[in-house]
Amino acid sequence: VGWDPIVKIGGTLYMYDAQGRLRAGPAVNVPFFDRVDVAWLRDRFAESPQVTLLGPATIENAPCIGYAGSFAVSKITPSKTPGATPEVTHLWQPVKIWFATGDGFPRRVEMGAPVPLTITFFDFNAEMEPIEPLR
Repeated sequence: VGWDPIVKIGGTLYMYDAQGRLRAGPAVNVPFFDRVDVAWLRDRFAESPQVTLLGPATIENAPCIGYAGSFAVSKITPSKTPGATPEVTHLWQPVKIWFATGDGFPRRVEMGAPVPLTITFFDFNAEMEPIEPLR
């Protein structure tokens, strides 16, 4: 919900604190941010059993081409009995990805259920202001 600018470079997250200062900290124990890896998105999308052309679009001033497909995901439901094995269900998560026609990078990703999410990528290799460590 809303706009939350976060930059991930390798294992480091960069974000603004409440005073508007850019801070840096480790991206550990934040599994969501593994989904914000451009190479991971590309490779997972290549595994999609069926891909549909969505057509051209412009995202963040970049001409793009969009595709719809799905990612293989595993849903783990904890057992109601202590110590029992959790239930693992394999399903396909719908996803739409728009790739820039100029550089091939993903510019927007929309993922469906179980948790709808939209990620917009922009300013690849842009200059960044000085960064202070998170405290």
